[in-house]
Amino acid sequence: MRWAAWSMAVLSAFGAAVAHAETIIKPLIEVGTEARYDTDPYLNGNQEVFSKISPKGGVIIANENLKLSAWYAADALYKAVQQVPELDHRGAIDFKDQVSHKLAIRSDAEVWRVEDPTSLPRLGLAAVPVPIFYSTAGAGLTYDFTQRMSLLFDDRQEVAKIYQNGLPLSLTQAPSAELKYKLSVRDTVGVTYRYQAFIAVPTPASDLVGQTHAGLMSLEHRFTEKWHGYVKGGPLAWVDGTQRGATSVVPVGEAGITWEGELSEVDLIGGHDLLGSAGYAAAVWADYAELAVAWHPTRKLNIWVGSGAFRNGLAPDGATTVQGYSVGGGLGWAFTREITGRVQAQRIQQQDINTGAAQLVAVDRNIFGVQLSWAPELSPKHI
Repeated sequence: MRWAAWSMAVLSAFGAAVAHAETIIKPLIEVGTEARYDTDPYLNGNQEVFSKISPKGGVIIANENLKLSAWYAADALYKAVQQVPELDHRGAIDFKDQVSHKLAIRSDAEVWRVEDPTSLPRLGLAAVPVPIFYSTAGAGLTYDFTQRMSLLFDDRQEVAKIYQNGLPLSLTQAPSAELKYKLSVRDTVGVTYRYQAFIAVPTPASDLVGQTHAGLMSLEHRFTEKWHGYVKGGPLAWVDGTQRGATSVVPVGEAGITWEGELSEVDLIGGHDLLGSAGYAAAVWADYAELAVAWHPTRKLNIWVGSGAFRNGLAPDGATTVQGYSVGGGLGWAFTREITGRVQAQRIQQQDINTGAAQLVAVDRNIFGVQLSWAPELSPKHI
C-alpha cells in the first residue's frame, strides 16, 4: 500500500540522520490500573464492573533533526459480572525528520484491536458488541520554497474491520497536495487537492465502492498570540463505484478555533465531509462537532472536559443512518513525577438504524472510572 512505500523512505532517511548526528535512545515503560463501572457495555441492558491493568512499553529515538517514537500497550481486563477476561491491543509509531532547512518529512501509524468500539478515538464507528480492528497510517512532506510559500504532500490511510455478520474490511486511501502562502504574520491562505478511494475488501476480491476529487480553499488567522482559527472548504465530486461511475457534487468543509494559554487549552472544530472505514459502510457523509477544554491550575492538578456530536449517512448524500454524542470529563493528580491518578466520567449516546449491511444496536451508556499509573523516568542512552 502507498504508506508502506513512504515508511521505507522514512526509515532510510532515519538511518542517514543517525549517522550524522548524536542520537539519544530513551526507553518508555508505564503500567496503568483502572476500576471502571459501565451501565451497558454489552449493549443489552446489563451492567458491568471492570478491573484493568495496562502494561505499556516503547522507545524514543531523537537527535536535533529527527524524532522517532514507538510504543505498544496491552489492556488486560476482568469482567466481574460475567467473570471472564478480555485482552485489547494498542500500538503506535511516529516519525519526524527535518531533512534540511527547506524539507521536512513525517510518517505515523496507530493500531487498535478492541472489544468496545466506543473506546476508539473516533465517533460514529459501528456500535456492535463484538471486537473491532481499527488503524490509521500516513506519511507526508513539507517543502518551503520561501519563507512565505510552502508545499505539503500527505497520504492518509484508514482501516476498519468488524468481526461480525461477514462485514468486509473497509479501507480509505486519501492522498492530498496543498500549497500554502503567508499573506502576513496573522494570515495564511491555502489551496488543496484531495483524492479519496473507498474500498471494501471481501474475500477473495476487493471492490472500489467510490472515489472523490475535492478542491479546497483555506484561511488560517491568528486573532491574538493565544487565539487562532481556520476555515477550509470547497466542492467535492463523488464518483460512485457501484453505479457505473455516476457522479454527484457536494460541498465539504471544516472550521476550528483554538486557545493556547499557559495554564489552559481550548479546541473547537466542526464540519461536513465524506469519510470512510466506519465499519458498517465503506463510505459515509458526516456532520461533526467536537469541543475539548483542559485546565492546569497547579503543577499537580489538571482538569479536562470534552464533548462531541455527529451524524452520518451513506455517501454521498443518503438519509441519516447514525447519530449520537459523547460528553465527559475528569481530573488528574500527580502524586509524584512518576505516579499519577485520574477520575473520570463519560456518557455515550448513539442511535443506529439498519443500513442493510448489518443490524446495528443503539448505545446508551454511562461510564465511571478511577485510574492509577506509574511511569518511571529511565535514563537515555547516547549513541
